Amino acid sequence: MNLINMLMILVSSLLS
Repeated sequence: MNLINMLMILVSSLLS
């Protein structure tokens, strides 16, 4: 469970 990984995915979704 990587918090950073989750954050990156969240940011990517918002940028998409």
